[in-house]
Amino acid sequence: MRNGVLNFILLLCFLFGSQLSLSAEIFAPFVSGLSVSVSANSVTLSWKPAPSGIEVYEIYRSTQSFSESTFDRAVNIGTVTSDITAYTDYPPTKDNYYYAVLGRADESTLYKLFIPYRNITVSPVAVETTDSLEAVAAHITGLSASPADDSIRIEFDTNKPSREVIIYRSSSRIESSQDLIDAGAIATLSAAEQQYTDYPLGGISYYYAVLDAEMAKAGRYDFEPGENSLQNPVQLPVGSQIGMPRTQSDATRITPLPYLLLNNGTFSAANFSRTPSELGEQTASVWKRLSERISPDPDDADTRAVPDILPADKTDQIDSSEELRSSERQLAQIVNRSFPDNPQDKAAWQNAEKQLGAFFNISRTESVETRAHYYMGQVYYFQGKYKQAFFEFIMAQDQLYAEAQPWLERIYPELLLFNS
Repeated sequence: MRNGVLNFILLLCFLFGSQLSLSAEIFAPFVSGLSVSVSANSVTLSWKPAPSGIEVYEIYRSTQSFSESTFDRAVNIGTVTSDITAYTDYPPTKDNYYYAVLGRADESTLYKLFIPYRNITVSPVAVETTDSLEAVAAHITGLSASPADDSIRIEFDTNKPSREVIIYRSSSRIESSQDLIDAGAIATLSAAEQQYTDYPLGGISYYYAVLDAEMAKAGRYDFEPGENSLQNPVQLPVGSQIGMPRTQSDATRITPLPYLLLNNGTFSAANFSRTPSELGEQTASVWKRLSERISPDPDDADTRAVPDILPADKTDQIDSSEELRSSERQLAQIVNRSFPDNPQDKAAWQNAEKQLGAFFNISRTESVETRAHYYMGQVYYFQGKYKQAFFEFIMAQDQLYAEAQPWLERIYPELLLFNS
């Protein structure tokens, strides 16, 4: 028995041998599930984060498989913070390359653990071309948007039909990366389609922009007003419904009651485009009395809003299911990891907003997209961004009516109060 234990310890020393102590090697944090996606000129790495103790991840590229003896010949190609779980590399040559993602706790502590299928790639990958991202990206021109009935038709031209593009929508002009903070990515599609039909809420002025998907994901935004971003807004008539394209079944479906019909009266009371102003003394007094009678006490523990994760996205459900699509699993993981237990944790909500925003750039089913809108509504709500939250819950209510309605009821007073 003693000999068996000794042999086991010696085996661990051999596998994880380095200048660190045995205990540090075994328990040193490292990423897992490292995967690789190769496009014409880039290699995208994605991974699951280390459990704890990491400040940054160091990304390495090598022409040889990773080990203690070959690590000194690897090239450090990038550094990302511990909240980032993806990195895109543009190799300088068409050679075969291996990759590693290593955790660093501080300036002097780099965890050199090389574990196949967890933090290093085991098979080499190569790109087809070394052209820069700008050289292969789609150039969008002639962007236009025209309203028709209950939809807005978006059209554009491109010089690279084989590329994917992302369509953004905002209530203000989109001319810089800062403008994208308030914009939403509403679709990712092939540039060859050169058109898209959007179904936004009526009575609101909208601007659109179209960018090469890979450029956008890399954070390289090149806006050309009048070419790939609109200079003049478009608007549907007040009362147009928001949601998915109508189908034959929609015409006969009985909408559950009660249902909010957005009409001219509603928008005259809640004009989202006006600059907020204070209520008059008499109006504020009346509003306070009404609010106290019809609204729950926000300090009441039984009625206070708390983050809501749908049953389908609970941790125990995704861990026990083998049938989930990758987009479903990814959404569930984002929500479970980023939604804080404390609704007052603003930093956590900001992180959740970034992760869900990136999620909207990937291909997904209608059901998954609806749930993502429901979660983004909560993210905006807990940050006090009630206008954006309102739109997200409206997008979700067609399939998640019972779940979205309580949130909308919380938001209506905020919109009326700050936009009267």
